[in-house]
Amino acid sequence: MTDNCWVGRLHAPQHVLYGDDIEYEQEFLYRQPRNVEELRAVVVAAQEDPWAGWACDGDARWTSSLVREWWHERGRLREWIAAKHCRWSDSDREDEREAATGLLDYRAYLDGELRNHLRAYCYFLDNRVNPEPGDHLPVL
Repeated sequence: MTDNCWVGRLHAPQHVLYGDDIEYEQEFLYRQPRNVEELRAVVVAAQEDPWAGWACDGDARWTSSLVREWWHERGRLREWIAAKHCRWSDSDREDEREAATGLLDYRAYLDGELRNHLRAYCYFLDNRVNPEPGDHLPVL
């Protein structure tokens, strides 16, 4: 159980968005924190959920083949981002208009750094250690 109170972006706007799950637009993490400051912001965002509904079990659920499958279907994500951005950017609600800016950030991440981040994640999933400089990262 979780809440859909939309407080995650108040604390971690470069990491949190709201999704189409059920009818609640619940919070989700779209980018992993890259340093201690970002990690603190994400932890605070998670702590703001009064039901403690954020899960942290992705490493037990994802496999490199599932990551590749998700990556190959990323066109669906681009369509979702575009439709949601169109709706939220013209909203009467200030929080939806603010979240629309996060959708643009998510799209830029999808078109930019995410590929290499997912390659490193596949390496981790296959080897259970983070890649070191010079390690060969798997192909998506």
